[in-house]
Amino acid sequence: MYSIGELSQQTGVSSKTIRFYEQIELLPPARRAPNGYRQYDESDVERLQFVRRARALDFAIDEIKEILDFRERNEPPCRYVMDVMQERMIEIEQRIRDLEKLRDELRSLHRAGKQLPEDVQMRDCVCHLIQTGRPDEDTSTTRSNRMSQFEATLDLLQGRRGGDVPANVAKFQLAAVRSIASGEPVSAQRLAEQLDEPLEFVAMTLEQMRQGGCEFNTDGDLIGAALTQTPTRHQFTVDGRVLYAWCALDTFFLPAYIGKTAQVT
Repeated sequence: MYSIGELSQQTGVSSKTIRFYEQIELLPPARRAPNGYRQYDESDVERLQFVRRARALDFAIDEIKEILDFRERNEPPCRYVMDVMQERMIEIEQRIRDLEKLRDELRSLHRAGKQLPEDVQMRDCVCHLIQTGRPDEDTSTTRSNRMSQFEATLDLLQGRRGGDVPANVAKFQLAAVRSIASGEPVSAQRLAEQLDEPLEFVAMTLEQMRQGGCEFNTDGDLIGAALTQTPTRHQFTVDGRVLYAWCALDTFFLPAYIGKTAQVT
């Protein structure tokens, strides 16, 4: 038999997440020792290892529940699992296409921006191109491909594949940006405690942001997601604190996003 701490060591899933999985019935209720402590056996280890791996493959919690329910009904879940994997591959392929399109647009704007001067009025510089597109771009292509800086940044923060953003992800992204604005690096442990979310969820979301190009320090903490703790030319002042942004356009929407009034310098 294993205690919850020993189960955590065996599977790499935090004790807090194990309790969360029990609450949502992803794991069966733990047996109790005479002293009231939770007890687990090898079947719990096996089940939790499956859940952890399925989450790493981006299976949703509801999908994992359905797979485990098949097994509880003594029915093979394989066809359902294959359908979920097929759906996920389609979503990933679409995301790759979207990222490639975004990369090509950024590459084009970057090449054009090299030939332009800096302009505090943002009329003849690369920041203006972000809003208007390259002068030599085909109008229909520009219209179909262009994404506002605000939407691009939210997509990056959310790591979304499409559809509505789950409430816990929306809460996560706002807390992360506010923490960056306060000058504090965003660690998984600190954010999990602040939001009362499983550490595994927070760590996975931060990893998605790392893959999306967000900034992290040498300790692995988030320090930049549109708003950044790395000094740039694009700065504004909130509550007497100088904040920095990736792009000049970010200085306009980020204060509203974190619910602050800013002075742009």
